[in-house]
Amino acid sequence: MCFCPAGQPSCSPNGLFNVSLCQYDSPIMLSFPHFYLGDESFLSEVEGISPPDKEKHKFFIDVHPTMGTTLRARARIQINLAVSQVFDIKQVANFPDIVFPILWFEEGIDELPDEITDLMSFAATVPPKIRLGIIIGLFSLGAFLFSLALFCLIRSSNRQSTLHLEGSNYLATAQFDLTKKKAKDSK
Repeated sequence: MCFCPAGQPSCSPNGLFNVSLCQYDSPIMLSFPHFYLGDESFLSEVEGISPPDKEKHKFFIDVHPTMGTTLRARARIQINLAVSQVFDIKQVANFPDIVFPILWFEEGIDELPDEITDLMSFAATVPPKIRLGIIIGLFSLGAFLFSLALFCLIRSSNRQSTLHLEGSNYLATAQFDLTKKKAKDSK
């Protein structure tokens, strides 16, 4: 695991993200700029750093509620060096254990172009309307076909007693056929 070395009591102090294992064991830790949302002790250990400002140093992503796509985003990250005492090197033997900020940067987008927001608005509103239209259309078609089938069933039940035989010029009735059949059966 990159972020939490095995065997250590805690991964990193509050507000820091230890990436040393991902960076070839270099003592690099990430945080929000000016240790925003981090432990207050980090600010007191470094001279000249201003207190964090939520609006300038927060990380945010605005997501479209229907589509789940990003509308605005601002990623702000600070790269820090974890400095610790090394007794074997005379120049740094008296250094305290501190987290030293190297730099912070931000990347993001404040607003999507109008073409994209228009397309997203279209994609979020039109399909539900089309779906409703398809549902109404299919329901209407089903009702029409059901009515047509019912009409044909009623109409054919009224004509069931009359049978037109192909190849002949006369109509045979079902009653005539039944009488003929009964006469055969009685013989």
